[in-house]
Amino acid sequence: MGRVIRSRWSQAAMAVGALAVAGYMMFGSFGEKGGPLGTGQMRVSAQPSGSVAGQTGSLAPASMGPIAEVAVLPERTAAQEAAFEAHEQKAKAAMAARVAALPSSDSRVRASAAPPLASEQTMPRTMQPIDAAAGPMADNTFTYFEANQLNPAAGGLNASSVSEPAVAQNGKYVFETWNWGAARSVNGGNSWSYISPYATMADFCCDQDVIYDKGRDRMFWLRQGLSGSFASPLGGTENRDYITVDNGAAALCTYDIRPSITGNAAYANTWFDYPRMSLSNNFLYVSTNVFSNAGAYVTSFLIRFSLTEMSNCATAPFTWWGGGALTQGWTPGLIENARDTMFLGDQIVTNTGLNDQFRVYWIFDDSTALNFVDRTIAPYTFTNRNGSCVVPGGFNPCARADQRVVGGSLSHNTPLPNSLGAAGDRLDFFWNVKEGNGFTLPYTEAAGFNAATIAYGARKFIFNSGIAFQWAAVGANDRDQVGVSVLGFYPAASGINPQHFVGLNDDYNGNPPGWEIYNGFNSTAAWTASSAGDYLRARKHSPVGTAWVTTGYSRQAGQYQPSYLVFGRARDLNGFNRFDQQ
Repeated sequence: MGRVIRSRWSQAAMAVGALAVAGYMMFGSFGEKGGPLGTGQMRVSAQPSGSVAGQTGSLAPASMGPIAEVAVLPERTAAQEAAFEAHEQKAKAAMAARVAALPSSDSRVRASAAPPLASEQTMPRTMQPIDAAAGPMADNTFTYFEANQLNPAAGGLNASSVSEPAVAQNGKYVFETWNWGAARSVNGGNSWSYISPYATMADFCCDQDVIYDKGRDRMFWLRQGLSGSFASPLGGTENRDYITVDNGAAALCTYDIRPSITGNAAYANTWFDYPRMSLSNNFLYVSTNVFSNAGAYVTSFLIRFSLTEMSNCATAPFTWWGGGALTQGWTPGLIENARDTMFLGDQIVTNTGLNDQFRVYWIFDDSTALNFVDRTIAPYTFTNRNGSCVVPGGFNPCARADQRVVGGSLSHNTPLPNSLGAAGDRLDFFWNVKEGNGFTLPYTEAAGFNAATIAYGARKFIFNSGIAFQWAAVGANDRDQVGVSVLGFYPAASGINPQHFVGLNDDYNGNPPGWEIYNGFNSTAAWTASSAGDYLRARKHSPVGTAWVTTGYSRQAGQYQPSYLVFGRARDLNGFNRFDQQ
């Protein structure tokens, strides 16, 4: 750990009939105690261009009580390995088939765009760990408070080049997941007990997510099941997302989410892929793609559950959305830091070249209508597993990246709870883009919007001519400042192996604003696959609220190792120290 990268964004006003490019950022969520309903509708003044009606139902827990937390990973049979590979290949082929159906041209697509300015690139600096300081640090010193690498092999577990690490944290209680394992810490990450996701889910496939609800003091752990013959115990006709409710020290109950709980015939014989979780004040949201058993894309899908009932392991009311407008985009991404309104962002792909159409969705906690509006943003290059960032060892991790929204954040500029205005609230969304259109390497594109009017006004992309930044996760803290976690890939000629970076945008960033990005953990061994991703996590520390907890991973001594890193400014060290072991 050691170098910091500082970046600047361009900012300009939006003029009638002309698009001015500016700077911003977004990702999942952090629940608070459920508040009064109805305030969200006072926050969003934009007129939706359409909506998707929600359908309702209820779901009882599938099981009650603690679950076995076994560290040793059962050996998968050849048939299970084949089922996993078939699941991956079907999802890849289905997304590729969507590209073949795109029109060859569209009047909304711009032919070219200006390359990034030199001042918009990141610049290296040096970071200091908090325990290495010779004396008291200045309040504005960027530093990390806790930095741990997990060791899956020590727990009999494996990890993948597509690690997908996620984290939930409250004080000393930390729960982290990755492909294909999980770990719990009860001392702030100083030590870990390892858990096999297969131990209580024989049909476990791959994707996981975990999130903490501060208002109800609960963690939610999602595991995705296999599709095909090893799918959930309904004869292989559908898979499932299995959600465990946890108090930080032990599991309390589990919920079994399948396409069939919708009661809709359109979802018969289908399976979920790429699940993500986020929270509003009152609901747990899960977004996912839906594919048919024949391997065709069906729709993007969104479902929300009442946090109160789930936290109490009771029958939980839910609302789901699918079809219609949700079939028109790529893959909607949830924001972090939602309160009484959940937002999602997605690209509306019009061309396999440059695109400039972006859709913002929003749902009020007291409504079942999923509203949306499309906006014109700065042009970006269509990306679907065709980027190039060859690293030492000859592999190309960017070959897996597509343009799904991988990060999203809502920053509140109005005081709560007395003010209900949203004039200063900001939405920021982030996604991977391949090289081209003036960018010499793959980078992280961004689109920022006013949360009230959904007017486009910022472009906080993360780019460096010598580092390919991909899979950015973002989240706002209690000061409404945004933290980021992102992977960085250096060209093979540099001799530098891939690295994990963290950074922020806050009141110390200068004018114009820009990211301060520092390296977290550096790979000491070469990457071994042309893949990486598909997501990281960056969320505010609990209960301090002004620091960030993040996940990343790197290649170390024969394995991919997920990491847990807490960072912030030195001004927040006392708060972290007070609650780190509580």
